[in-house]
Amino acid sequence: MMSWFQSREPRERVLLLIMGAMLALFVAWFLVNREVGPTGQSKLEAAQTDRELWLRAAPKLNVSGANGERAAFTRGALIDVARKRDVELSRIQPQPSGGLTVYIEDVGTLEFYAIIGDLVAGYNVDVENVLISTTPNGVLNAQFTLAELG
Repeated sequence: MMSWFQSREPRERVLLLIMGAMLALFVAWFLVNREVGPTGQSKLEAAQTDRELWLRAAPKLNVSGANGERAAFTRGALIDVARKRDVELSRIQPQPSGGLTVYIEDVGTLEFYAIIGDLVAGYNVDVENVLISTTPNGVLNAQFTLAELG
């Protein structure tokens, strides 16, 4: 191997050394950041435990929804919930199935999830097809479809 390396041009040797160093850095980075192993496994178990706790607690948190006393969902209800949370809806688009596709831009994470929580807890509606992206300044752009439960 050394004779092969020594037989290369000086420029090729430099490039091979750079490539080897980059490969070694990548392998080291991969070993440190991989999700397999004891740390990744414990994070997965913690996430599964959190999910199980949430699934058990969710019906108890939604007392009115658990009793079936949620109001009928309308476009006006969506607008009222957004106003109460001081969130401006960018666009509301009716769907052929009777639902609404909602677009929200530049909304804080807590405000967005509060709107979703208020809608699901207070109205006879289900959230479908959610697309959330973050912006460089740390806020969210979201698109989601709301369908009335029936």
